[in-house]
Amino acid sequence: MSYTNKEYIFNVRYKFSNKFDPDVVLKRVKEEVATYPVINCFINEQSDKEYYVVKIVLNAREKDHAILKSEILARLINLNRSLAAQQEATPK
Repeated sequence: MSYTNKEYIFNVRYKFSNKFDPDVVLKRVKEEVATYPVINCFINEQSDKEYYVVKIVLNAREKDHAILKSEILARLINLNRSLAAQQEATPK
């Protein structure tokens, strides 16, 4: 197991489409991870012309960081799907 009684800082990164408003994405990501030991959450970089990367910095002290990462990634995948569905439902 990867439990530790010391601080263990790690990152979760996820790409979102440039089609999604970055302010909306950051707000929704922060809501999704509010119950986790988040230190910071921000747009880290533009990975190419179609995506930007949101980086979440966490402290997994006394927690299994692999499980935390898995749970957060699942939430981000669901959020991405939700944003895509909302965009498709919006009339053009």
